[in-house]
Amino acid sequence: MLNASLHEEWMDQLQSAEMQEVRQEMLAKYVSFGKTSVEAEIEVDKFLSDPEQSLQYLEMRQYAKSQQLMGSNVESLLGLIGAFALGMMGTVAIKYFDLGNGPF
Repeated sequence: MLNASLHEEWMDQLQSAEMQEVRQEMLAKYVSFGKTSVEAEIEVDKFLSDPEQSLQYLEMRQYAKSQQLMGSNVESLLGLIGAFALGMMGTVAIKYFDLGNGPF
């Protein structure tokens, strides 16, 4: 078990906006599985109040969010590169066929 000061620090972190967001998401999942809101609150609060149990979940959640953001940035970059290449090929093709003498 964790010492008292570390446990108090963890309890303070539970009041943060991020933790409240996690709590609301977990409550919604429990309720969607057919539990009552009271049962869901008891289970979620029990889970989140134990740092040994919930710390791993929170780390994995943060990792998943960062991967999601990173993936969307890579996809956006590839889309921009593809659009640029398509535009460049179109420009070269138009100039090539309009002049009839070759490129540019």
